[in-house]
Amino acid sequence: MWNRTIERVLRRVRTVPSTLAAMYRCSSIARLNGSPVRPCYLTGQFPHDPALYSDQLLGGAVKLGILTQAFQHSFPRCSLIYRVSSVHYRGAIQVLRAARRHDIPIVTNQNGVHYPAWFSGDCTALNRMSYELLKLSSFVIYQSKFCKLASDRFLGNIECPSSVILNPVDTSLFVQRAPGQRAEQRKVILTNWGNGYRRLRTESALRGCLALLKTRKDIVIRFLGWNERSAKDRALRSELEKEIRAHAVSLDAFEFVAPYSRLEAPAIFAAGDLFLHTAFNDPS
Repeated sequence: MWNRTIERVLRRVRTVPSTLAAMYRCSSIARLNGSPVRPCYLTGQFPHDPALYSDQLLGGAVKLGILTQAFQHSFPRCSLIYRVSSVHYRGAIQVLRAARRHDIPIVTNQNGVHYPAWFSGDCTALNRMSYELLKLSSFVIYQSKFCKLASDRFLGNIECPSSVILNPVDTSLFVQRAPGQRAEQRKVILTNWGNGYRRLRTESALRGCLALLKTRKDIVIRFLGWNERSAKDRALRSELEKEIRAHAVSLDAFEFVAPYSRLEAPAIFAAGDLFLHTAFNDPS
């Protein structure tokens, strides 16, 4: 039975409660809106409902928190498994194989692969695991043509239906404020913050902004997503500030904004004049 199979997986992974009684208590705050589809979302907290911790979701997992508002998370009585390739669960391969044995279709949102342009680790091993998960899919959603190209090249071709569905943006929420509505007198450049491979994004953005600040003094650079609780973030900020001082630029030209929620994002972006996105071939 599907339920007993998943129980064994949960006991092996040991990251969530292993009793079905606990799973049933994970009731969704979302509504089904009359849809006959009963999806189960594969997140790091599987089998819990993404809607129960939507304020903690980052990156690709944000999609799953939003989807629960239209399609309620249903576990274990599901008719579909939905996963995002960048959202990791240690027992994913066992869950997907069990779903296929029980004829439960799997939809994968394929939103990125590991390749040398931005990742310095063992791309081959990580892509091999990604391919093992991907080929279990019944249908694949690529969030850009580049995602499809990268997946075919670095993971391998798969024989199942697929479609490119671009990431949407709500243009009624994400709007530029009129000049008269701006409290900030300086021009604001927004850019991503990050450690790990994202460190390259941060450092390249800093170098470009330092060059700009040599001729423009009416600019502030706002790094978005700096986490003061992260030792890596604190260390990277210290390095950046040292480089800023070495260029005889005032630290007042730089601001470090804490991680923000999806609901806070429109106001944060509306306060900027330009968004500097330094990722190389970003999947989005």
